[in-house]
Amino acid sequence: MNRIMTQTLIELTDEQMSALENLASERHISPSEIIQQELERLLRKKATKIDSKMKERALSVAGRFKSGIHDLAAHHDEYLVESLQ
Repeated sequence: MNRIMTQTLIELTDEQMSALENLASERHISPSEIIQQELERLLRKKATKIDSKMKERALSVAGRFKSGIHDLAAHHDEYLVESLQ
């Protein structure tokens, strides 16, 4: 996959840079690839947490409301179309 990359400057301590270079050497990739991979992992983890919180919120209200329509679960598509007309 071809992606447009943007350069950025980050400041690391000597110890951080040394550890990053050692890790990159162990993985046979560049230090910038380590940073890109870990940033991507962090962003996916955050997105998963947000999705999980949204699911929890949705489940917390499930069953709390009543429509009075007894066959709503079976015929929800028809009721939706009807309400949009």
